[in-house]
Amino acid sequence: MPLEDPHQLPLSLGIPLEAYRSPTLLDRLRGRDHRFNAFARAKNMVLLGRCSVHEIRDIESKYGVNLAEQYRSEWDSLFIEICHHFLTLHHRLDTSHKAFLREYAKCFGLEQRADNLANVAAKRVFFEKVREVIADGESDDQKLLMIRELASTLGVSAETASSTYNDVCGRMLSDEVNRLIAESGMISDQDWERVESLANALRVSVRFSPESKSRIEECRHRWQIVHGALSEVQITEVHLKRRERCYFKGQAEWYESRKVTRRYDYAGLTGRIRIVKGLNLRMGSVAVRPVADESLHLIGSGQLFLTNRRIILLASTGMSKEMSWRDILAVNIQDWNQFELERGKGKSPTIRVTHGITDQAEFSSLLAGRLLRESS
Repeated sequence: MPLEDPHQLPLSLGIPLEAYRSPTLLDRLRGRDHRFNAFARAKNMVLLGRCSVHEIRDIESKYGVNLAEQYRSEWDSLFIEICHHFLTLHHRLDTSHKAFLREYAKCFGLEQRADNLANVAAKRVFFEKVREVIADGESDDQKLLMIRELASTLGVSAETASSTYNDVCGRMLSDEVNRLIAESGMISDQDWERVESLANALRVSVRFSPESKSRIEECRHRWQIVHGALSEVQITEVHLKRRERCYFKGQAEWYESRKVTRRYDYAGLTGRIRIVKGLNLRMGSVAVRPVADESLHLIGSGQLFLTNRRIILLASTGMSKEMSWRDILAVNIQDWNQFELERGKGKSPTIRVTHGITDQAEFSSLLAGRLLRESS
């Protein structure tokens, strides 16, 4: 029902009133207020539910400003917020709302773009309502009918309504996938079935961008290496023992820690006594102390084989190496294809895989960890 004054409406947008600024020294010398306060007064008048062309022009005259030109983006944003407020509450604009918005458009020069701004607000409200309706991760005929009716009421086209629905569902699916990845960096077969079930419940297809799809496949591949069935690699370079099976063949570098003397320090108590100019007596002793740092040293590089019993390096340069999983306490992952074999006694080598020939080669660190776990 329209109010007696069509230029006044009770608003509760949740937007704080604009703070006024103190006049600058130049403003005080000229006996005037800060020019920004013209905008602040006009905006606060709107936020308090009043919108009058006459009052806005009085403010512009007093401060010597053109509010429509100087604060165009601010007035556009506020117009959208007001439309959003009305549409959120009522899903439509009644006579009093339209009168208030028309006056607002006249005040700040929005007549040519008011309809477009109102459409932006309507689409935003529709997006929020769709997200609210399917927040439980399910959709049915009744919900879809409700969404279509809401689109009609808000003046949202069928094409926009469909794309908005798909957008909301796509975000829900992405949020679910991101949650799974954040938990362990992997996606199991059961996890992916839940994602597909969510898509079916929402009545949409599982579609992701090429970048997201590649990331999902990578995370599913990681899970497969850690928990799924491993593919056995047939090799002739190494004689396998009874019941020994190879699961990785590739090129790698074998590093071990070595102490390297970097510099020499001098230690001991010393002193010096001056006898005469140019003649000093040195007292005490000075001992030379080597300072050594540990660094990784390349031992050998060549073909690397990971079996269920051993890790083997057939070096083409340097030394060949072999180690049983039983002698290893842990696999410390430094990168997906670089890992340290932690030992209780002796040196703990670091392996850097440079090339692999199997699907399991992309995450050789994970494979090494699994083979260690299953060997115990």
